[in-house]
Amino acid sequence: MDNRPIGIFDSGVGGLTALKALRDLLPGEDTIYFGDSGRMPYGGRPREELLKIAEQDAEFLGRQNVKAILAACGTTDSNALPHLQAIFDIPVFGVIAPAAAAAAAATRSGSIGVISTEATARSGAYSRALLAIDPSLRVITRGCPLIAPLSEAGHTDKDDPELRSALAEYLADIADEKMDTLLLGCTHYPLVSDAISDFVGGAVTLIDCGAEGASALARYLFTNDMLSGDSRGGRATYYTSGNEKAFASVAGIFLGGSIADSVRGIAPFKL
Repeated sequence: MDNRPIGIFDSGVGGLTALKALRDLLPGEDTIYFGDSGRMPYGGRPREELLKIAEQDAEFLGRQNVKAILAACGTTDSNALPHLQAIFDIPVFGVIAPAAAAAAAATRSGSIGVISTEATARSGAYSRALLAIDPSLRVITRGCPLIAPLSEAGHTDKDDPELRSALAEYLADIADEKMDTLLLGCTHYPLVSDAISDFVGGAVTLIDCGAEGASALARYLFTNDMLSGDSRGGRATYYTSGNEKAFASVAGIFLGGSIADSVRGIAPFKL
């Protein structure tokens, strides 16, 4: 039994997809979420910067006395997860390995698409994870640099013209690849999953990397007797390095209710 909160971080609001899944699975757990909106997007940064950013984000959560951390960010996972796991003495989870396992289990044709930030696509992390599970898989990857910033700015409606223009650019050719499974390799992307489904077709199974990461973390806490013994409902606290009102507005739409009273602003960490 462990009553300490669970820490989750991302470059902005995208990791809320993982938070929501985690709170659905473990409603009694306290959670602390850090959205580093003041420094997003992460996707175009060099690996050296990403390592430092990830370390700073995780250190902030560590100072909140969390019992485990979920790096709810494909870019962070693909570039910095082993580093974080090596330097912290609490469990640090990512989203890539569990999402790859879910995609490999879901495909019937053996053809899987992966969309992610540019940094994640460059790393090849999703392809490696998928091919390690099944070398016969056909993996089609695309870097999609604008989707995360657009969703962060509130462009999440499936009919939003800027969002549809970006998706048309990124998904036009991948939709013709005869895949039956599309792995959403950035936690921002489930925020626009309706629009993505419009482009690739309803027959394509979408895999939510944030939800899969949350499930893996929940299983670990259960298996290791680290769940909270507190009988009250879990409390959620949110921190952002960006604009508090903007963060609360977008987050409230996705979470289905205002979180303005639970959002605290902090200054962006310096590299």
